[in-house]
Amino acid sequence: ATANMRERFAMSSEQMTGYLGRVLLGLAVLLLAGCADIQTARPQFARKDCLDCHKKFADKYLGMKNVHPMVKAQQCETCHLRHGLIPKAVMKKDGNEVCYQCHARDKVGLNRKHVHTALKKGRCTDCHDPHASPASHLLRAEGNEACYRCHQKEEHQGRVVHAASPAKGCLACHSAHSSDEKDLLLKAAVPLCLSCHDAAKPQFKKAHEGYPVEKAASCAGCHSPHSSAQAKLLKTSAHGPAATGQCEACHKAAASPKPFETVDAPDKLCANCHDAADLRAGGKVDHAPFKDGLCSACHAPHASEFPKLALAKGSQLCLTCHDDKGVAVAVTHAPVIGERGCVSCHPPHSAKLKRLLNQEEGPLCFSCHPKTREALQSKVSHSPFAQQECSACHNPHGSNMPHLIADRLDRVCYRCHTDAEAKFLRTYTHRPVAEGSCASCHTPHGGGEPQLLKAADGQLCAQCHGDLMKEAPGGV
Repeated sequence: ATANMRERFAMSSEQMTGYLGRVLLGLAVLLLAGCADIQTARPQFARKDCLDCHKKFADKYLGMKNVHPMVKAQQCETCHLRHGLIPKAVMKKDGNEVCYQCHARDKVGLNRKHVHTALKKGRCTDCHDPHASPASHLLRAEGNEACYRCHQKEEHQGRVVHAASPAKGCLACHSAHSSDEKDLLLKAAVPLCLSCHDAAKPQFKKAHEGYPVEKAASCAGCHSPHSSAQAKLLKTSAHGPAATGQCEACHKAAASPKPFETVDAPDKLCANCHDAADLRAGGKVDHAPFKDGLCSACHAPHASEFPKLALAKGSQLCLTCHDDKGVAVAVTHAPVIGERGCVSCHPPHSAKLKRLLNQEEGPLCFSCHPKTREALQSKVSHSPFAQQECSACHNPHGSNMPHLIADRLDRVCYRCHTDAEAKFLRTYTHRPVAEGSCASCHTPHGGGEPQLLKAADGQLCAQCHGDLMKEAPGGV
């Protein structure tokens, strides 16, 4: 009986195993079927176009006269990366590189010798709107107004304006992107002028006293190319002989084999009319170009837009040689940036004093700073100030320190007080000394106390340490 029970139990175990297997298989089928049902029931999101969200963009640009082809075709991803829910205009490439995907570099002129600054610096969008514009070529303004966004409009609006093609405006003479000629000219300067001005006409020859100016290097020696206050676009300041048609005063005759040669050597030519002694006015120290007869280093021989035929305006002329004086500084000397500029202190040709000063250093500075002169009457005077050597401490052209001090104040003081610099190197140093603020305690020009102190010893300390120096009630 026991054997029969074991046999029956064993059979039941086999059946049980098969049964469980079938159950598990069924559950797996049901689970997979459920997953399939869930997946098919998952909601599907339709892909949106850019303009489905950027409706304001569409309202602003799509109605304009000129729309960028990629915008018109709604192919925003030609230039932009999709951004999803986070609104950020991410470009596919930086700067002009995104434009060069369609606009080949050579076609926009990057292979030319002279390239428009905006294009060269990767800023097509300075001139062009990348999406749409009412102006042609997607310009941010129409015609010359696009140029005036950077170039001063006033320079093109003088009493007499160059009558170049009104339809083309600036583009009558200049290329928008690049050129092999300076100033982005369409061709070399003189041939460009002659494309409108016929040199064979009698009136042209008469105006130029018969000289073959069509063979000259440039017309801009006498004429302003954009506008002028003078007739015939002549520049504002004109050399007398040039203005009155007396070209032979300086040049050989118009009919000579070399009509543009001068009648004398350059270093002697100007002196034929301009007496060097008069220009020197008693000076003993000559400006180097004047001494060497290089008048054209500073003056234009025919005409200029600046007074006295100067090649540049005010101090800018001087900075063409003295460029170290043109470095940007935090504190500028008023005369240097004023209307007269450098000639406020320096005569342009010759002076009686070294460094071409028009007065001795002290009187020159005091002519603008009369109150500072009063310190000369002080009981105790600072030695450089007493000797009126202002440049011992100040930079007369400009400085990054207050009051035109030549350097950090303590460094200026240590130039003379060398013993003090070593003496003050201690573990514990008075804060004004550590910070280089000598003027916290000393007056720089002159005063009534010994050692140029601003006040008597105790009173001086009380200015900062007043609380520590108060008498305590009942104190001794």
